[in-house]
Amino acid sequence: MAPLIELPASFDVYLASLSPKLRHEIRRKERRLAEETGGYEVRLSTTQTLQADLDRFMELHRASPGPKGKFMHAGMEIFFRRLGEAFLAGDQFHLAFVEFDGRKAAGAIGLGFRNTFSLYNSAFDREFERLAPGMVLVADLIHQAALSGRKRFDMLKGDLAYKYRFGASPRPIGSLILSRSS
Repeated sequence: MAPLIELPASFDVYLASLSPKLRHEIRRKERRLAEETGGYEVRLSTTQTLQADLDRFMELHRASPGPKGKFMHAGMEIFFRRLGEAFLAGDQFHLAFVEFDGRKAAGAIGLGFRNTFSLYNSAFDREFERLAPGMVLVADLIHQAALSGRKRFDMLKGDLAYKYRFGASPRPIGSLILSRSS
């Protein structure tokens, strides 16, 4: 499965399309993070901050428990760094962080192409887990995608529960095998 959100023209219309429980949960987590941290901001990487931001993203990812923490091996790190270097300037690669008190509490990498924003990978600092900075960050990315006129927010492959907290609908994916005939 690859959960997908069809984005309406505005974030407010998106929120209104969610169940009251989901809408309340998103707003409550945003308020709680702001109240308990004295305020937060969502910041996108620039060409000047990309390398340091990728360092922090790799650190957060490797600190994740289970398979997620093992995913960010040396070869994968090189892949992410090259992806960022190649596509940041073209506004296709997005590395965003929720920050407060000078700390990057959650990070996410997304890819923008035409009318779709795809959430590629994310990680958060377990020290702040109770404040749900990752959820706040994804909600902000959805907001920014709607503001920029994108029509779809693709959660990509993986049938993980958190993806449905944002109102995503399941979308089956398949495999295609091509072979050459002699």
